[in-house]
Amino acid sequence: AQLDRKLTAKDFLSVEWILREEGSGTREVFDNAILQDLPDANIRLTLGHNEAILKIVAGGLGMSCISRLAIEPLQEKGQLVILDTPYWQLTRPLYMLVHRQKYQGPGLKAFLKFCDNQV
Repeated sequence: AQLDRKLTAKDFLSVEWILREEGSGTREVFDNAILQDLPDANIRLTLGHNEAILKIVAGGLGMSCISRLAIEPLQEKGQLVILDTPYWQLTRPLYMLVHRQKYQGPGLKAFLKFCDNQV
């Protein structure tokens, strides 16, 4: 469906949410951002796998807050859309741990440099 206006947080008041389980990073993003504006959000189902969530949402049984990378294959096929929600901070930091005494070859060094440049 398309609207002739921008979405607001109030547009999500009656949404049925299909979410990752509590304790997952994706669920933490949802809880910290969306639940602040929608404390009575209707969480219909929680699952432990992105694929299951995507199939349910693509089938029209709710909405989700899930990684953009997980969504892209279904978005390219036109089965899902990503909604513009600039009023919610829906990102999370990622951390990389590297053992300081392990050899860091040129591939790993290049990858670490690439990651640093993405910030």
